[in-house]
Amino acid sequence: MATNRISSKQIMNLLDDARNRIGALEDDAATMKLNMDSRLSVIRNIQEYEEKQMKELTSLVDKGRWIEQANKIVLVRSDIVEGVYDIFGSTVHPKFLKEPNDIFNFKTVGGYSFKDNAVVSIDGIIKPRYKAMLMHDSITGQDICFDEFDNNRIELSVKINPGELLGTTEFNVIEIMPYLPGSFKIESLDIYSLQSYYMNDDNPDSSMPGEIKNVGVCRLLTDDKYNLYELKMKITLNFKNSNGKYPFGLKHLYFLNAEMNTESFVVCKIKQNKYIDTISEELTVVDQTGIVETTCREENIELFTDYASGIGIDAIATSKGLTNNPIPRDIKEFYMKYPIQRSTVSVQFNDINLR
Repeated sequence: MATNRISSKQIMNLLDDARNRIGALEDDAATMKLNMDSRLSVIRNIQEYEEKQMKELTSLVDKGRWIEQANKIVLVRSDIVEGVYDIFGSTVHPKFLKEPNDIFNFKTVGGYSFKDNAVVSIDGIIKPRYKAMLMHDSITGQDICFDEFDNNRIELSVKINPGELLGTTEFNVIEIMPYLPGSFKIESLDIYSLQSYYMNDDNPDSSMPGEIKNVGVCRLLTDDKYNLYELKMKITLNFKNSNGKYPFGLKHLYFLNAEMNTESFVVCKIKQNKYIDTISEELTVVDQTGIVETTCREENIELFTDYASGIGIDAIATSKGLTNNPIPRDIKEFYMKYPIQRSTVSVQFNDINLR
């Protein structure tokens, strides 16, 4: 009976296949270790940062600082009785008319696919894992965009490759989801458009008017729609960990093209523990532009003693300077109708006098 003998060429092919499989397994193991190390680093820094926040909150309570927060309405935690709006993270913003398009991810029957046509760098250093911040969260196998830095000031850049355009890059909303919400501030944010790139114009097409402190999970609305060429973001990191490093990472950074309802608003029910005498005209708004000292009139805010079936009842006249307008009847709560034109965190009246 004849036996099939393996030729030397077949043996070499088998050896090559075995080497390739071993190499692939080694690469997979290295990737798994890298991802595990990254995940452990994120978890360790989150735990340490949350512990620091708890100590700061305890200190505020011990010093009685919570009293000054009685006039502050954090919109996402308020009693919203009616409105046309969307909430994302710590912000309330105009309502999307439909699901926005993500310029770096397109939706298919099988899920989201990533448009790999951009370079992401921090302080001019390009790392493959930084690009993970642009990928949709549902895409499996992506890296973790997280690092620890020696300096607390960094610059993040997202730059399109104009030679590899994969559809439009038009956007008007920036969605940010940090791993450590509140641990950094955005000093400046500059947008450069493709049109300016083609015209060799080095000036930004749009710049953020002020710094944003304690950046959390939020959406930032731009003043217009832009075809993205580059985003430059200067960031100050406020948290130093036990290793003497400044951790920073974004779970995602989305660029969305959205259509929004221009008549968006919220109606909030605001309660006090005593009868309300007067409410100040002056107030402070914390929004995507920073801290804004403004007035009810400038913000088109309306106040009512009651609100039912979409109608405000008995408008409240605010007080300003020496002009006091006491509320004519006993109430411990009132309603605020606030038009939403931008991403907003909170509204704080300068004074709500009680009796």
